Amino acid sequence: MNWSMLQTWCQVSLVVFAVLAALAGFLSNHFGKKAATNNEKKLHSKIDDLLEGNKNLQQQLEPFIQSASQKYPGIALDEALEKLKEDLEKIKAKVSPRTLNQEQRETLIEALRLQERKKFSVIAVQGDQEAFDLAQSLKMTIQEAGYNVDDIALVANIPFRGLHISVGTEPAPECANLIYEVLTDAGFMVKCSYESQQDPNIVSLFIGSKSQ
Repeated sequence: MNWSMLQTWCQVSLVVFAVLAALAGFLSNHFGKKAATNNEKKLHSKIDDLLEGNKNLQQQLEPFIQSASQKYPGIALDEALEKLKEDLEKIKAKVSPRTLNQEQRETLIEALRLQERKKFSVIAVQGDQEAFDLAQSLKMTIQEAGYNVDDIALVANIPFRGLHISVGTEPAPECANLIYEVLTDAGFMVKCSYESQQDPNIVSLFIGSKSQ
């Protein structure tokens, strides 16, 4: 729930309430009694609807207010709610699966198409569906850029969390650097390493479990 949006909605509702009340008085002063009475009834009905909406909104917001007050006692309610919002966003980031959005995918594909083609191998930790889904997405993205990518290999144990890019040349191929930059910008935890025994024509992409 977006607290700023809710707060703004309440403020707008109060303004509308004031405008409607003023309009009711205007109608009463400038039109006949019968017409004014009918209009006032309609306006009061609208006001009642607005008040009921605010009541429902307050009921939805109440658990968040109580939680913020209990977790952050002694500070202003607005500040406590903002801290609670930050906590919820951190929790969401932990439980949400890692993924590239469409814009990030298109950026990576366009950039990779301009680089020297290397073969890719993709390795994911076995038994982790989130890691496998990310590996599948990255494989398809790299293939779409025109690169040869081996089938995803599943291993029982990857001794690290996050993503790891392994190369057999120094400096690293530009295609590996681009993948590192895009994934890092997307908020992924990514590390790179040079392995002297690795085939220099292959870039290996390891996908471990999500870092906590």
